[in-house]
Amino acid sequence: MPSNEELCRTLLSRYNNLSTASIRDRPTGFVSRSGELLPSLIVTPRPPWDPKARTHIDPSTAALMRFPWKTVQAQYALDPFPIPATKFRNGYMGDRHSDYWLSGLQLHHLIKHVLLRDFSVDVASPPAFLSPFTLLDFGGSTGRLARHWTLQTPSVQVIASDTNMESVAFLCRTGMAGGLHQAFHPPLHGLPQESLSLVTALSVWTHMTEQQALGWLVEVRRVLRPGGFAWITVMSNHTWTRLRANGEADLLYSHIVGGAEQLVLPNGTLHQFTANELAASEYMPYPFTVFQGKWNWPYTNGQQGETMVNTFVTYEYAKTHWGAVLDLVAIYPQSSLLPTEDWPCVTPACPPRNVGQDVLLLRKPLMLEKDR
Repeated sequence: MPSNEELCRTLLSRYNNLSTASIRDRPTGFVSRSGELLPSLIVTPRPPWDPKARTHIDPSTAALMRFPWKTVQAQYALDPFPIPATKFRNGYMGDRHSDYWLSGLQLHHLIKHVLLRDFSVDVASPPAFLSPFTLLDFGGSTGRLARHWTLQTPSVQVIASDTNMESVAFLCRTGMAGGLHQAFHPPLHGLPQESLSLVTALSVWTHMTEQQALGWLVEVRRVLRPGGFAWITVMSNHTWTRLRANGEADLLYSHIVGGAEQLVLPNGTLHQFTANELAASEYMPYPFTVFQGKWNWPYTNGQQGETMVNTFVTYEYAKTHWGAVLDLVAIYPQSSLLPTEDWPCVTPACPPRNVGQDVLLLRKPLMLEKDR
């Protein structure tokens, strides 16, 4: 298994040989303590702790983390890694930088908590078949989750991959994680077979076609050790119900009925959903439903107007199709977990809430069928 230093050396040698325009035609920015943008990939201090941050986090978060707020704030102050500017982190939490940092912390503790509670796997002292514990944050962007694995669980080797080379170069240059630049299709170059203990993918499978979703799942199976886990968030049939209930308060709903996204029919043609049609659609149109469109909003990392997809998958589809690749060992509806992909807005100034995502926990069998 390559070390983080080896992964980053390979990545940065490629990055340094590319012109800025060939990566992304946009400036790079990180937030300094005073809040201005810094146009360079360098380590900068944290912005001051926002005293309002706590109001945006569900009260049950503190109970799960079992951390006094003063301890959380102290950890924030000691975190050596820069916080990406809002645009460079896909708009997560707007300008609430402390909330952005907290959201990654709560996800980190949530994943560790679930693995220990439901599968008796302590990532700090893992069983032999998962040792040494190695994590891939698949589609990890600029490290919202990876930074906390690195800081809170130093015994874990943390690797983050993304299709955006600037993001993984940032991770490497800050020392936040090993960086792996991935294409839009398998394989994950540089990762040997059965080398990972855990793959996390937050809001990644939600933007794949059916063929891409299955192909990447096969690749995840290749790189997972027997007994390893894949934590994948999805928009499910339950998400579809929440979307319809939220109506125009939800951004995705507005895109679907407003013409920004269209339903992809089985023959490949596009169909424009109306508000009345969506209101009448108690069930998803298909077990794997794809909406395609061009998003034009402020937080697209310079990708305004690029075509993207948003996909919904039923639990039954996941069990039948994805469960044939990896064992689907648990489904966690958003209602059963802490808010993760969105946040509990409690002030009128907050943007509209998203419908959130559910978690599918898949696992590579400890023994293959032929060995049983």
